Amino acid sequence: MEDALQTTDPQGLTPDEREALDHLEHREKIFVLKYLRCYREDDAAREAGYKEGMGARLLIRKGVRAALKAFLAGRVMGVTEMLARLSEHARADMTDVLTDIPLLDEEGKQVVDRDGEKVFTTVIDPMKAVRNGKGYLLKTVQQTKDGIKVQMVDSQFALDLLMKASGAATGRQRAEDAAAWKNVFEEAEDADYEIITPETDPAKAP
Repeated sequence: MEDALQTTDPQGLTPDEREALDHLEHREKIFVLKYLRCYREDDAAREAGYKEGMGARLLIRKGVRAALKAFLAGRVMGVTEMLARLSEHARADMTDVLTDIPLLDEEGKQVVDRDGEKVFTTVIDPMKAVRNGKGYLLKTVQQTKDGIKVQMVDSQFALDLLMKASGAATGRQRAEDAAAWKNVFEEAEDADYEIITPETDPAKAP
């Protein structure tokens, strides 16, 4: 989608996005594409060549609103995706950030057991979640004097929210209320728990 937001002959647009842009004046088109990059109307208006203070006025123009709606239709997270992401939160555990690395002696040589088998040690490796496309399970990653400090989403809290959402789905008042689903998802995003690594830093592993 980022390539589609280039302000000079944008590529990769959907038919609806292309049609919406075609109805805009040149500067309006630039404003829309710039706004979708920064979501700051004054900055987008300035880069499109408008005078100061025009951003808010541009956002209420019928054609601009239609263009933004066309673009955002493919970006806004739907109910199904929200629940899928929340389910991933509920399934999160420490194995998402645990990695086995070779255990080395003081000379930097691989340690082996009596049978000659290589010995490994388990460390916290937050990049494992990123490599597996699960970076959204990480809240924060910090290097401390004791090792790497990682905050992850709270899987139990996410599971509780899913149970609430499941019950809400059977009630008439919330069965079709997408906004309520979104609130449930955002509440889960605000939860976190914390784990501290041992002194071994996976970044220093061979």
